[in-house]
This record gives sequence, structure tokens and C-alpha cells, in this order.
Amino acid sequence: MRLAILVLLLITSVNAQTIRSGNQKTKKNAAELQQRRATALSLLQSLAVEARSYSDEPLRARVQAQIADVIWSHDKDAARTLFRRAWEIAEALDQAGTNSNLPGRRPNNGGRSQPRGNLRREILSLASRRDHALGEEFLARLTPGDAVARELSSTESTERLRLASEL
Repeated sequence: MRLAILVLLLITSVNAQTIRSGNQKTKKNAAELQQRRATALSLLQSLAVEARSYSDEPLRARVQAQIADVIWSHDKDAARTLFRRAWEIAEALDQAGTNSNLPGRRPNNGGRSQPRGNLRREILSLASRRDHALGEEFLARLTPGDAVARELSSTESTERLRLASEL
């Protein structure tokens, strides 16, 4: 009987020490994980600042939108700002692409054809997953006025309806 009590006390003591050391390891791991997250967020914010200087505007917009998507759960305001910057770049590119289709102007895309609004669709998709209101704002800006709507091809109209239904 004494042996059983001694073994029971020994097991209880070992369990208590394991739990204490487990809690210390968990706290250490949590602190290390928090430090890594802070470092990753700092690096992403630095990359977002650096992306502003990219001469490749589609890349600039994509990088900013993807960073916004990643940091959303940690800093919603900064992410919204990045989404808006990316959207403005994509809008400017689409407007420049529309102007380059005028007579006497050559496309500025190195001979590659890219569907209109493709970049804006990417940004809209990322933003609407995170913030429905922001997605609605971008969709409203994507939807043209009545005069422009008459000039849209049926393919573009269908694509806009598909995007609206996804939201």
C-alpha cells in the first residue's frame, strides 16, 4: 500500500513539473511567435513602401493589393489604404489603355494584349473577400455611366455582371 501511494505521489509530482515546464515552453513559444509575426508585418510594410517606387505599375498594384490582403487581420486601416492605392493605379492603367486605343496611338504593353480591367478584377476580388463595403465601392467605380455602358462589348458586360454576382 505504501508503495502504491509513493508511486502515485511520484507520478503526480512528475505531472505537475511537466505541466509547469510545458506552460513555460508554451509561453516562450508564444512570445517567439509574436516576435516573428511582428517582424513579418514590419517586412511587409517595408515592401509596401518600396512597391510605391516600382516602375512596373501592374506589379506595383498587385504587390500592394496582396500585401493588403495579408495584413488585413492585423491592420485594417493600412490594408484599406493599400487596396485603394492599388485600385487607383489599376484605374489609371485602364484609362491609359483606353486612350492608347485612339487612332494614331500604339498600345504601351509591349505587343501583349491583356483584357481590360483584369488588374482591377484581381484587386476587387481580394478587397471584397476582406471588406464587403470596399468591394461594393470598387464595383461601383468599375461600373460605367450610361454613355460608356452603351460602348461596352457584350463580353465586358457579362464579366461585370459576373463580378457583381460574386460579391
